[in-house]
Amino acid sequence: MRQAGWLFALCVLVAFTAGVQGELQGGINPIHLNMKEGDGLSPETWGDVTHESIQKKPPRSVTDWTVGCTKEWKTVGTWTGDRTQFDISLVGPVEFNLWWEVDENGDTGCSTRLQFRWWLEIDGEDIAYFKDSDEYECNSSDPCGWSGQTSNINVSSAPKGTTFSVSIEYWAFDDIVIYYDNISYPSGAMFGADAVYFGNGVQQGSTVGFEYVEAWTTEPRESLEGNYLTFMLEDVPQDNAQQPSGYPLIKKGEGYELNNTKIEATMVTWYINDKYANAADSTFMFAYGKHDSGYAPVIAIQLADLPRAPSSSDSEGDGFLGLPGFPLLLAVPALAFAARRRH
Repeated sequence: MRQAGWLFALCVLVAFTAGVQGELQGGINPIHLNMKEGDGLSPETWGDVTHESIQKKPPRSVTDWTVGCTKEWKTVGTWTGDRTQFDISLVGPVEFNLWWEVDENGDTGCSTRLQFRWWLEIDGEDIAYFKDSDEYECNSSDPCGWSGQTSNINVSSAPKGTTFSVSIEYWAFDDIVIYYDNISYPSGAMFGADAVYFGNGVQQGSTVGFEYVEAWTTEPRESLEGNYLTFMLEDVPQDNAQQPSGYPLIKKGEGYELNNTKIEATMVTWYINDKYANAADSTFMFAYGKHDSGYAPVIAIQLADLPRAPSSSDSEGDGFLGLPGFPLLLAVPALAFAARRRH
């Protein structure tokens, strides 16, 4: 029931906030901030599947394993993102997740009985907190996934220039290693935010594309390499690797004003090889990670529902102008996060 309730609220927010920013269209969507190397925090995920994860061993928590086992809370670390580029709204729940395993070189002879404490912070102030009430073991040969969810988020918005951070502490009778910052181990925090808006669509000859603005600066080339940012043509997913040389093309888009902030959009265009295909049926797929990852919610945007760039020429005349208020077709492979329990 919790999953269905969150999803219903999300869909309502998307439907009713779409188009209210004038030419930009968007709404509340779950966004996952990944823990990155260099203690960074970003929605971006590496597009290169061979990119090695970061492995970090926090300080030892166990203090005595000779006569009974005793432990104390130890800091795992703090990861901080770049400043946001415009004001955003925030909605709970907040889900924290992490990949971890027992350190083979640090076996204390005690059972692990791992617990975590997490904080989500903006500008150094706590806005969400989670503490384990259960204890965990990892008996797998691969890293184990952990998650914890809290419905509490004590602010409803964050102004332009805000920095988001996650801080982690752990408590265990074994030494552990954590994994993060690659496509297989996207550790971090997820919550609802209107952090992405969509601008003009374009169709010129054999090319189609669209503009977007985002609260956190990312590298679109990574999303394109991983096919996280791509399009469907007549309901058939397209592979960016099959595009001709020079495509997908990334360039500067139009300038927009969002929440009293001037911001420049990113324009991405693709080439359509099939001359018989109906470009009007193009649907753009926007995500920051694998579409089935569980932590990279996908937004599907139909070309027909986007306003047109001034230079765009539609081969089908005026037959696919969008209707304000209904520009987003929400894809939901990752929205079950609201019902996920820590594991």
